[in-house]
Amino acid sequence: MASTHSAPASGLRPVIRLATASPYIALRASLTPSGMVYLACVHIDSDVTVSVSAHSVQNILAAASEGLHVGSSVYFLATGQKDLLFTWLRSGGRAMDGAD
Repeated sequence: MASTHSAPASGLRPVIRLATASPYIALRASLTPSGMVYLACVHIDSDVTVSVSAHSVQNILAAASEGLHVGSSVYFLATGQKDLLFTWLRSGGRAMDGAD
């Protein structure tokens, strides 16, 4: 299940956590004010990051039914998560509930 956190007053970047096709791995995305997106695949049970990559927001493309084509990688997300990510990116990383 996706969750969003908007940027707190301390200036930390907004983060969204997306479910993937694997029940054991989540995809976390954080967005900088300059439009860089950091993607991290995270093992859910241990909260261990297994990979990290950085891309400009315009280089994140839709692929397949629930996939993301990012650079030379393809991420497979759970149903509905791809649209949620693109909505979040278009909103500049704002929380889905409208909170800042």
